[in-house]
Amino acid sequence: MYLERFQKESADVPGFVAPESIAIWDFLLAEQHDKHVSGALLEIGVYYGKSAIMLAMHARPEEELVLIDCADFVDQAAVLVQRFKPDNLQIIKEESSSQTCWALTQNRKNAFRWIHVDGDHKAKTVENDLHLASQLLADDGVLCVDDFFNPRYPHLTFAVNEFLLAKQSEFKMFLCGFNKAYIARTGHHQKLVQSVHFRLARGLTERGFSNFTIYKTDYPGICNAFGIGSRWQHYVRYGLDEDPNRIIHREPFRHESSFPHLLLLHCHIPKTAGTTVSAGLRKSFEILHFHHFHPDPFYILDRENLEQLLEIDPSLRSISSHHLRSFPLSVCNRPTFLITFLRRPEDTFISQLKYAQRHFSTFPPEVQSLWPKETPRLSLRELARAYLDMVTANQDFSPQTRFFCNPDAMARFGLSDGNRYGLDSWELAYAILKEFHFVGIVDEMKKSLELLTDLLGQRGVKVYFSSVDKENSSPERAQPAWLTLEDEVGRRVLEASKSDSLLYRHFREELLSAHAKLRQRRWLGFGPAYVDAREAFRERRWSGLSRSLANSARLLRQSQELQPSPPCISAPEISYDLLEERAAKAFTKKTA
Repeated sequence: MYLERFQKESADVPGFVAPESIAIWDFLLAEQHDKHVSGALLEIGVYYGKSAIMLAMHARPEEELVLIDCADFVDQAAVLVQRFKPDNLQIIKEESSSQTCWALTQNRKNAFRWIHVDGDHKAKTVENDLHLASQLLADDGVLCVDDFFNPRYPHLTFAVNEFLLAKQSEFKMFLCGFNKAYIARTGHHQKLVQSVHFRLARGLTERGFSNFTIYKTDYPGICNAFGIGSRWQHYVRYGLDEDPNRIIHREPFRHESSFPHLLLLHCHIPKTAGTTVSAGLRKSFEILHFHHFHPDPFYILDRENLEQLLEIDPSLRSISSHHLRSFPLSVCNRPTFLITFLRRPEDTFISQLKYAQRHFSTFPPEVQSLWPKETPRLSLRELARAYLDMVTANQDFSPQTRFFCNPDAMARFGLSDGNRYGLDSWELAYAILKEFHFVGIVDEMKKSLELLTDLLGQRGVKVYFSSVDKENSSPERAQPAWLTLEDEVGRRVLEASKSDSLLYRHFREELLSAHAKLRQRRWLGFGPAYVDAREAFRERRWSGLSRSLANSARLLRQSQELQPSPPCISAPEISYDLLEERAAKAFTKKTA
């Protein structure tokens, strides 16, 4: 999201674009980035470059930004936009009907992922610009037209409608509002309709906008598009007039007819392969998975926040976040399934140091203040020393333990050790984690994901982790040579997180035990079958080997059956407890 930066950088730039429209642009351009849509960007009618700044911010270095305007103030706009897009910026200071502009159709046909038409507003000019855009727009691009439905320019609205009618087999509008129309090619139209339906409200809310209502007041047909305007009554989304809660679009999304009751909450401890897990959930649930981010490292995503997310998008199936540090057993009368992963403490620490060195310059000031000023320039060993001096002066580090013992919940029961991130209490963290539905181990990721897939399958939830690549991982996997008990800094790192080490060892043993049982009842591949056979032969010689091979053959046959086995775990009863409060209450009662 670039909206906050845009608002600061463009505050003094003359222009007429509505703040809500810029927020919608930021959302749609971010959607393109998330879906790996690439291509050039074009604006016809630049004025002083206010909206072009947003395009420049979203353009990748290798993507071209083309600005067309015949007025002199485009020179000032060019200087401004170059601050954000120093390379691959082309200025065409001519009318959009010129040969130079139409020459773009020869060498850049269907090459633009974003086109903004905001030039001369006379009908003939708009007609020219739309037909130019129709040849330049990529298959998965967005065409945005300014001043649609503006009563000052009824002829512009007429020209857009005439264009859509004449090219109805090629282009369709998917959204209009705040003086803009958003158009897509027919083949990509439905995907953008789904993005608006499922994600736009949440996207605008994340960007600080709440004064809006999204409308879909007719059945799909001639115009399958949403509208958006200022908030009407209490509605975030408004459907048919006869049933405002009913919103219908052309092709029902494949999950829409049977939204599952279970809500997966992935509590992502930093540097515990959470990006990989979130990618698997995204692969499984597509746009019904939400990866939540907040710039404040101490922010906690509590039940009230989760309820607001579900109010905006009740179809959500899973949420991942570093800030899921409150653990409700239900949200909006939906039972939750709590997931987290633990990692060997020293591996987490080293990974955190490497990440900080690579990305320190991108950290917001409040996060940079939590690290030594020389972080990017220090060696890894010296950074470890400096960081431990900051965070372990009077107490153990144990970030994984503190993640679960969030300070707000603990303070309500008089429990605190003065650390802003949370309380270092192995006993409390263990009490919380033993009631999680799944606790995985990062260095046993394959086994963890096999177990998680099985547990969710028993509850009727299908997930797909098998082909997910490990993301956001450091290219260096070997531990530093100095990470030993003999080295002064190495010893400090190894001894800095005693509570985390206890949690890791306990839940790793539990995971390995559970996975061994899983291998006895489910086919996991020839590799595990070979390991089982080898161990059986070592323990019971030929009789053990025969039984192991027979069991593996039985499991293989079962895995090849076409009929899937039904879920064997019924829906859980609704509980309104918070695990952290339940654990803290029991702890204070025990120690009273």
